Amino acid sequence: MVKKVHFIRHGQGFHNVAQAEWRAAGKPGEPYTLDTDPNLKYGDALLTPVSKAVSLLRWLDFHENKGLKQIQQLNVLWSSSLIG
Repeated sequence: MVKKVHFIRHGQGFHNVAQAEWRAAGKPGEPYTLDTDPNLKYGDALLTPVSKAVSLLRWLDFHENKGLKQIQQLNVLWSSSLIG
């Protein structure tokens, strides 16, 4: 039996949002170190709701072989959520 393993990059996590807000506020360092996050709020890279939806749709598209158009459209949505 042959098994496949797919390595894909995760989408936007709450730690990514925190980092963008942290940097926009002009704070030094990162928001998810032991010094700045002693309660480990960002200890696990949990995905935002937008990223969860994109991940699910990408998985469905991959397994249903509907083509790349849907993934390209979702990339636009995901990219705009990071910028906006």
